[in-house]
Formats: sequence, C-alpha cells, structure tokens
Amino acid sequence: MELIENKRVGKVLLIVEGSKHEFSLMKKIFVDVLGYTQIEKRREREEYYVREGDKHSIVAVVNTKTSNISSINSEEYLDQIYEELIEKYEFDIDNTAIYYLFDRDRMRKNILMNMLRLCK
Repeated sequence: MELIENKRVGKVLLIVEGSKHEFSLMKKIFVDVLGYTQIEKRREREEYYVREGDKHSIVAVVNTKTSNISSINSEEYLDQIYEELIEKYEFDIDNTAIYYLFDRDRMRKNILMNMLRLCK
C-alpha cells in the first residue's frame, strides 16, 4: 500500500458499529497520519466533535444506533445523522462516499489494538 501525502479526498462518511476503538483507530489514521479534518458523532453523546485539519479532506465517523449490523436498517437514526451533517457541516450526502465498517471477528478488540500500536 502506498501513502500519498497531501492527497485530498473531499468528504467521506464512515459508519462504524463500535463506540470506542473504531473512533480511536480512525483518528490515528485520518487525523494523526493524514492530517484530515474528522467529524465525530458517537451514539452515546448528543454533540458532534470536530478535529480540525485539511478543510478539503473531511472524514465523518458515526456509529450505528446499536452495536450490531441490523441497526443499519434503522432509517430514522441514519436520516437524522444525514440531516445534521448536511445542516451543520454542508455534507452533500448524495455525493459523499459512504462506507460501513463492521467486524464480527471474536478477536476484533485485539486486532484493533494491534492496528493502533502500528499507527503510533
């Protein structure tokens, strides 16, 4: 894999299942390594959190309503998130790359922690 520094990606939305390690990993990669702006919305918090970086490369990381894959069918929840991203951060959801990141590996915590160590 090749890392292209100063590559602008526009706006990307990552929808994750977890509530802790996934956010830490995304911060390490997109903020600490690549210098992008990260918008974070965790299901257990009311407010969004923004880490400022490159204003032309913005990655929004939100988690699903619950920590299982069936919660992506909760349209009201995701519709609310989309509306908030559009209103607060001018995210054009129709022209944004959206990725769903789910893992069901029973060793997922160990894998994520090892990935975090590699990013340090």
